[in-house]
Amino acid sequence: MRSTVLIVVGVVVASISALAMSSRTHKDDSTSSFMMEVDFNERTPVVSLFYGSATPSREGISGTIEQDMTFGGTLGMSREKAWFRDPSIIQRYSSNVYLWYGKAADAQNISIQAEGDNPAIAATSSTNLFRIGLADESGFGYKLGESSNVMFLASSAVLSWTSVTPQTVTADSTSAQALRDFEGALRFGEAMRPTIEWRVAGPLSLRVGYEWSQIYPRHMFWYWVLSEGIEGIADAGATWFAREIGKSSPAAMPIVYFILKNGVAAGFKALRMNQMNWPFTTAAPMNVHMWNVGIGLNF
Repeated sequence: MRSTVLIVVGVVVASISALAMSSRTHKDDSTSSFMMEVDFNERTPVVSLFYGSATPSREGISGTIEQDMTFGGTLGMSREKAWFRDPSIIQRYSSNVYLWYGKAADAQNISIQAEGDNPAIAATSSTNLFRIGLADESGFGYKLGESSNVMFLASSAVLSWTSVTPQTVTADSTSAQALRDFEGALRFGEAMRPTIEWRVAGPLSLRVGYEWSQIYPRHMFWYWVLSEGIEGIADAGATWFAREIGKSSPAAMPIVYFILKNGVAAGFKALRMNQMNWPFTTAAPMNVHMWNVGIGLNF
């Protein structure tokens, strides 16, 4: 294990150095520099509200976990401007705080009612979820008019803290414990959140999104840092490749950026589905898949 850690650290350090050199070489390319700029004088407030449905799952939980009805919102600051390679393409970067609540559907065939801190025993499992998190969102889109556009957005490094409150568990003690591992504290986790947004007119936008989040039963900091370092390298590679495609085919940039960034994020979520800090042998996270629709206000 020690040799594996040293190898991974070496790869991360070497890759960071290479990326730093690359960024100096391409510092005239605003596709990369834009994503790193912080200029609050040019940013505007954004608010969004959404409603959806979430499906939790975890290795070791037998049977069905009931879906949650979810609703929540985001509050943040956004910067948006025409892309220098093609003024008909818009690029955006925003930083947000978000929260949502998931209310579990009624479980089937309750045999023993809840008592004290013990959830009810039923034929299916269910849990309420409450989450607060931090999310950076970036992407490109097409200008449709003076006050209208369609954006393809990626948010692949969403940090979150989730309260998991089981409402019912099954009679299988192993399965019940796999759900109850998350009780009693806010649990750290991460998510990826691809979104397509259509600004109808002025400040009003319609949004359709998907979220794949993973909640960790415990936070193993150094394993998490190394695992994130590997994903960061892959994500940087996807950003670079999208930029290179955008140089030769500017009109393809919004779609290519959206597919590559979210593809890398989804791939790493799949690798961590049953091993929260892949490639290291660690516990299985809780996976939550959520589809949502909502509205946004860009002031």
